[in-house]
Amino acid sequence: MKWISPVIVKLNNIRSFPSLYRGFADTRLLARNIPHPSNTTVFPGDLVVFQHPWDEKKLLVRRVKSFYQAGSTKDSQLVWVASETLNGGIDSRTFGPIPVSSILARAIYYYNNDYTHGPIKNNEKAYSYDEAFISQGKQFFE
Repeated sequence: MKWISPVIVKLNNIRSFPSLYRGFADTRLLARNIPHPSNTTVFPGDLVVFQHPWDEKKLLVRRVKSFYQAGSTKDSQLVWVASETLNGGIDSRTFGPIPVSSILARAIYYYNNDYTHGPIKNNEKAYSYDEAFISQGKQFFE
């Protein structure tokens, strides 16, 4: 389930994301595809969209906390992901680290309405990858 162009993801539990919550229940995210996720394209602090470890039909949105190398190959990279709040839903505290290959996209822009929207704070290293989409963020929601 890899996307070619950015997609809009609707958050179901917005109160779990204090960095995005502005009093609106209908928060949507612009998520930019990461075709080859690795520790050179995904960084600690990034808000990522990934396949649920137990149900591939579901997507989760969580912050990357750290990387682990479980073996000697690129495919053995694991990522620890966490909710922004303790009661923000399941994360790596429940299902453990996830394969970096299960990351589909980085959330780069949030949108509530014409007055409440903006870029999502991710790791500074991600900005050069996402800059072109962030600068046109609001246009994706029109």
